[in-house]
Amino acid sequence: MVATGVAAYQNLGDYQRILPTWLEQPGVLAWVYELNGVRRGMAMLGFYGEPNAAGGLTIVADLLALAVAAEFRNAGIGRILLDHVIEVATRIASSTNACWLRLTVEASNLGAQRLYSRAGFTFDPSVTTTYESGLTGLRMRRPI
Repeated sequence: MVATGVAAYQNLGDYQRILPTWLEQPGVLAWVYELNGVRRGMAMLGFYGEPNAAGGLTIVADLLALAVAAEFRNAGIGRILLDHVIEVATRIASSTNACWLRLTVEASNLGAQRLYSRAGFTFDPSVTTTYESGLTGLRMRRPI
């Protein structure tokens, strides 16, 4: 799982370090897409609390990672993984009061942005981030 993510995100930062730390966190779920004994993709979904204006915590559903091995891209695996993440996030949302599924996508990754847009995600122009590498990440979200 980590190897697939590291290869996919190599231009963003040290995901050999980052991905295992995410996997250790409570509230993080992870899946591997495997066919005929070959790992082809992975996804990670996290639920955690963020401070809100009222002084409490808002539960956030965050698509932390979705990656498909380069040789298997454009075969629908990303959509299969994304649909699964959306389904799980939607199911869990009722017990967590999370109302949005969010993600961050690298600004020049137009293929991923199209995938997410087709699944109902829209850009949140109020949030941008900078990856370790200096590249810009854009926030997208969809209701769950």
